[in-house]
Amino acid sequence: MIAELIAANNPTARPGSVDESAVCFLSGSGVPEWMVRSLTATAYDEWMPLQNHFIAPVNQLRELNNKDLYRPWFQRRYLTIGGGLNGDPITIDLNTLLMCFLFHDQMYLRENDLPDDFVLHTPLTYTDFWTGVASDPSFPVDAYDAEARWGRFPRNCAG
Repeated sequence: MIAELIAANNPTARPGSVDESAVCFLSGSGVPEWMVRSLTATAYDEWMPLQNHFIAPVNQLRELNNKDLYRPWFQRRYLTIGGGLNGDPITIDLNTLLMCFLFHDQMYLRENDLPDDFVLHTPLTYTDFWTGVASDPSFPVDAYDAEARWGRFPRNCAG
């Protein structure tokens, strides 16, 4: 489903091959098998645009999520898989399987902050999120837009 949306928006792009290490990383991180199949079906060698959003290359997800900037969120089970127009990372909350935006301008942790303070949970699943991106011209492009549309879930209710 997501692969078809990407192909429709990027007619000249050609899918790449998926490294076994990418599949192992996703499976070992607790990503459900159906989502691993969807992520690997969208395997390209570069970031793929989908309207005002970008999907990261599946073969780069391990490296991306282990970078110093993203690691605190990945350790809390937020898997970064893309980005919004203004640079906010798009993640999957692996506890709830809801899609999230990270406030990129707040990502550098300060002493008393918790990583969850900078996560905006959407009410959307993986498939619903990307379908919304492709079909809704007013779909939020970053965490601030998402907060304006859906509000902010209290931390104990989001996951």
